[in-house]
Amino acid sequence: MKRLTIWIFVLAVVFVSFTIASAQTFSFKTDPVVQYEGYMASSSTALVSFEPNMTLPQVAKRVAAVGFNVESFSTIEGIAYKPEELLPLKGFKARDLTYTLVKFNDIDIEDAIQILRTMPGVTEAYPNYVHEILMTPNDPGWTVYQGDFRQIYVDKAWDISNGQNAVVAVIDTGFRKTGMQDLPEYILPGYDFYYNDTNPNDFIGHGTHVSNTIAERTNNSKGVAGIAYKAKIMPLKVFPDYNGGAYDSDIIDAINYAVSNGAKVINMSLGGGGYSGQTNTAINNAFNNEVLPFAASGNSGAGTVEYPAAYANCVAVGSVKRHNVGANPVRSSFSNYGTALDLVAPGENILQETFNSSFTVGYYLFSGTSMATPHAAAVAALLVAHGGADASRIRDVMYATAHNPAGAGKWTNTLGWGEVDAYKALQNY
Repeated sequence: MKRLTIWIFVLAVVFVSFTIASAQTFSFKTDPVVQYEGYMASSSTALVSFEPNMTLPQVAKRVAAVGFNVESFSTIEGIAYKPEELLPLKGFKARDLTYTLVKFNDIDIEDAIQILRTMPGVTEAYPNYVHEILMTPNDPGWTVYQGDFRQIYVDKAWDISNGQNAVVAVIDTGFRKTGMQDLPEYILPGYDFYYNDTNPNDFIGHGTHVSNTIAERTNNSKGVAGIAYKAKIMPLKVFPDYNGGAYDSDIIDAINYAVSNGAKVINMSLGGGGYSGQTNTAINNAFNNEVLPFAASGNSGAGTVEYPAAYANCVAVGSVKRHNVGANPVRSSFSNYGTALDLVAPGENILQETFNSSFTVGYYLFSGTSMATPHAAAVAALLVAHGGADASRIRDVMYATAHNPAGAGKWTNTLGWGEVDAYKALQNY
């Protein structure tokens, strides 16, 4: 197979600004990205699971026998350990890992995956898929400040809940505090999984915008509001500082870190990879621990929902156009749809504080399923604060109370269960 190198440009955004009164990276992350069965993936690493009773030295020996190397071992706490950190320790077995990151060189990805899947002791082997930020360019000529909140009845929902103490993990480009005027009230330390350090600083602006939709400070006579404005944001960075994608390996670690550190809602405004058994396991583990994951459906306008949104226990969120309060939702032309779609929310011309490519802080309009997803995740945070963390119940209530022109409790191909209704969901939780 001829290797195809792809340069990923994760942001292609026209920023529109408004003034409102009143550690060290693992080496593989610089390797080329290639195509695997139509999806972007790392050219030199794969996610591998082994039989539960295998010891880590046995794992390393099996990997070395085919000419590959163990890059890292990841645990349920979301921590990736270099082999030299765990191999000398007795008692660790494959069952204690979420996956082993295996590195290979000078071999096509298809051949590497085939070798790994047929290797004795391997139970699963998947490419290390690369995901992109899901945001669509826009050039609006006018501003409708936060009709998106009124559209899903957030103003009425605030009479019941403001998200107090609900922890929302935002798996994204990080969060930037420098120069910001209207920060969320509660920002937890978080972690940078791309560079493996404790400074998840945002150099792109996407994660900051998403986080502010969820919890930008409200009732402070500044800027705009956040939906669950008393919630706590846990910024978990999985993207590089500039152009580049997020690897499944980092996303898995971020999901597990969120679960282990008290998050009850996860927002993933990203997509573009294929199915991975290890990522599906991480999603299921979150859901089974009463942590509800949300992810963007995709921005190509296709009839197929992208991963990670397409996993069964991840709520897939599409985008709808702006509309008058009480009107029927209409799918945004860029928003992916199909059998795995669960909910829709406003995703066009969403205004929040962030910064542009020159690091100029301001209020910018973004569009995309990336912007729709935090609307839904923030409503889940309102529910957590109001009635406690119960992933399946929150999901079911949000589905049952969503507004679909086909009727209450009806599912359609383009709107899923319908547009999120924050007020009705709280009334029924």
